[in-house]
Amino acid sequence: MNRAEIEKAVEPIIRRSLRELEYTPEDVPDADFAVHTDGMFRPDVRRVSMILSMALSVLGPDASGEGLEVGCAFGYLLFSAAALLPQIRWTGVDTPGRTYRHRDAYDKAFREYNCRFVAADICKEPLPFADGQFLVVTFSEVLEHLPVERVSFVRHWSAGCDCCGARAYWQFRKSIRQSGCLGTSGCTRLRR
Repeated sequence: MNRAEIEKAVEPIIRRSLRELEYTPEDVPDADFAVHTDGMFRPDVRRVSMILSMALSVLGPDASGEGLEVGCAFGYLLFSAAALLPQIRWTGVDTPGRTYRHRDAYDKAFREYNCRFVAADICKEPLPFADGQFLVVTFSEVLEHLPVERVSFVRHWSAGCDCCGARAYWQFRKSIRQSGCLGTSGCTRLRR
């Protein structure tokens, strides 16, 4: 699957996530939503498609195992990953204090994409996962929110797996290298 095909696949997932989980028809009429979101998703589509393109190139489309999305928010990357890598059982982690306006729709989306949710404050507490549990760990727009000493979480959960992230690489280049995540802004093969 090439990058353009991935973009085409993830755009409706991202649009649906925003529409159903944040701005429902009861909040904003369909016509207004369409007008106000025209072109809005392009940066998210590019970011998500880049991460998934790298993940697919490293893992292959038939990869199976467990995946972790750190900072899953409204599921843009998580649900897209679950759709494009369906043989991976995805777990999304986000802060326990996050408020979801439409919690029932959020829970339903997790069920539909066969994902699991774990609430944890990754700035303050260790996550309840075994070392090396995940085949792939994804994160986007996350590392820049962490204190430098917490960036080592990448190594803890990803020993022997592939890590996929975006943007934060440039801000945490030294920390990422020290933690064992050695690639460019995206996916790295650590070891198998």
